[in-house]
Amino acid sequence: MGKRKWLFILSAVGLLLSAAPNVQAEKAESRHHEKGDWIAEREKWDQQLLELADKYSPETKKEWEAVLSERKQLIDRMRKQGLHKRHHHFKAQRQKEIAEMKEKVKNGEMTEAQMKEKINSFKAKREQFRVKRAQARKQWEAAVRSNDGAKIKELLGTRLQHMKEHNEKMKQVLDSRSAR
Repeated sequence: MGKRKWLFILSAVGLLLSAAPNVQAEKAESRHHEKGDWIAEREKWDQQLLELADKYSPETKKEWEAVLSERKQLIDRMRKQGLHKRHHHFKAQRQKEIAEMKEKVKNGEMTEAQMKEKINSFKAKREQFRVKRAQARKQWEAAVRSNDGAKIKELLGTRLQHMKEHNEKMKQVLDSRSAR
C-alpha cells in the first residue's frame, strides 16, 4: 500500500475515533495537543468506546478490548520506528509534486489544464474523505444524543470492523518496514 494511502487511512481513523466517543465531552479548546495530552485523550476515547460497547453491545466487549489493545501496541510500535512523523514528509512530497507539475507546464510537457485536473483530483479525494468523516461524526452524535440503542449498536459494529481493518493495515506497514 502506498505511503499516501497509509497516511490517509491513519488520519481518517484517528479523526473518526476522536470524534465518535467524544460527543458527550466538551469540545477541546485547541486541536494541537502535546504528545502526552494526545495519548491521554486516546485512552479516554478508548474507554468511552468500551463503555458504549458494554452498554449497547455487551457481546462484543471482549472483542473491543482486544482490538483496542492491539491498536495501542501497533501505535506504540509505529512511534518507536518513527512512522508517526511521516505525515510531514507526505506534505512536503505533495508540495514538491506540485512544483514539478508547474515546471512541466513551463517546459510545455504538460498543459495548465492537466495540472489543474490533477490537483483538483487530489482535492476532491480529500474533500470526499472530509465529508464522509463529518457524516460519521454526525451519526454518532445523533445516536448518542438520542440514546438510540439500535443505531449505536449498528455504529459500534461498523466501527469495530473498521478498526480491525485498520489494525491489519498498520501491521502490513510495520511488517513491510521490518522486512527492509
